[in-house]
Amino acid sequence: MMRIRTVAVALVLSAFTLTRGAAGAAVLPPAPTPAESFDVGTLHVDRYGSGDPIVLIPGLACGAWVWNGIIPHLAATHAVYALTLAGFAGRPPLGTPSFAGFTRDLTALLDQRHLTRVVLVGHSLGGTLAIAYAEQDSNRLRGVVAVDGLPIFPDTDDLTPAQRQLVASRLASTLRAKTPDQMIAFETGLMSVGGVSDPALAAPLAALTAQSDPTTVADWLTANVEVDLRPRLGAITVPLDEIVPYDPSEANPVSAVHPTEAEKRAAYVAVLARARKVDVVMISPAKHFVMIDQPDRFTTTLDALLATL
Repeated sequence: MMRIRTVAVALVLSAFTLTRGAAGAAVLPPAPTPAESFDVGTLHVDRYGSGDPIVLIPGLACGAWVWNGIIPHLAATHAVYALTLAGFAGRPPLGTPSFAGFTRDLTALLDQRHLTRVVLVGHSLGGTLAIAYAEQDSNRLRGVVAVDGLPIFPDTDDLTPAQRQLVASRLASTLRAKTPDQMIAFETGLMSVGGVSDPALAAPLAALTAQSDPTTVADWLTANVEVDLRPRLGAITVPLDEIVPYDPSEANPVSAVHPTEAEKRAAYVAVLARARKVDVVMISPAKHFVMIDQPDRFTTTLDALLATL
């Protein structure tokens, strides 16, 4: 099976040597004003709109800002709960994070707000967390949309648990050793190569991700690399949709093999093969932050998926 190459793989294999990109004037859409903000355990929640509930889960070192461009659209017809995990986006860290802790706190949120038939939309790590929750309690959900987030960390699908633990330990140690300036430079290079297509956005996004607590980022990266959710994908009883960005210029960081869009889609389908109801939708051209790269196409794609649930 062809291996999946994503921005996450660049982090594992080669991103530690990337150089700082040029800053520009490009900016993210402004943050919408929430109807209310509150905390549930390790989760900070911003609520918008009313209607059928949607929970938005950001990725590693990110906050609810990744969804700025789509929240107003969703909030016109849905109750939107945009999460920020403790230790991310300037939020104070709260102990060692874990998948079990996230599932506990998301359950508490659904219980407190009496939410049923929820759609989880998660990006990257957030997609993996959404999949993990669906494996534990699909009865609370109407569907899951993972945005470039998988049940196993890319390029580790053929490693043993011990090997994944070793990879996770090395990555975490490298991140913890970086100074704040080194972290910003690292994140800028990562954004430039695999994060966003607009080079002027690399530095602003890197500055946002660098606001996250390095220890929390390292701990979440460790948990993400070590987990393998594939064996229990069959426990998900609701539709699982995967939105996959494809960058025609993306290069394999190891062997320079350039997968076609069809090959990349096939690789994602293979990883998700044990799920009962799965669909994989490609958006091209786009990099890892596809909702920022292609906001209109992302919104149209998500609307179409939501309409099928």
